[in-house]
Amino acid sequence: MIGGNDILGDTSAADFESSLDELITHASVDATTVILFELPLPPLHFEWGRMIRRVADRHGCRLISRRVVAEVLGGDGNTVDGIHLSQAGHAAMARLVETNVLPASRK
Repeated sequence: MIGGNDILGDTSAADFESSLDELITHASVDATTVILFELPLPPLHFEWGRMIRRVADRHGCRLISRRVVAEVLGGDGNTVDGIHLSQAGHAAMARLVETNVLPASRK
């Protein structure tokens, strides 16, 4: 789950996609399963979501929907500032991974 600072900062969408693609290329060695967490998007940033999905499709990555991630971020006490996870938020994210990712990897 990366890119939040890029979305909120001055990184261009094209630079973000190129950098994400390069990162996933390096992370996808030796049949490693890469899982991307799609970020909830601020208004007028829908292209960022399309880019994340394109990179995930291009590399065969598993993608956790931004709707699922938003449920964790929106949970009571799950963030320290509305964006960054608190200890409770990390525990909620771990449960998300356990229920949405691990069962599929064990099949």
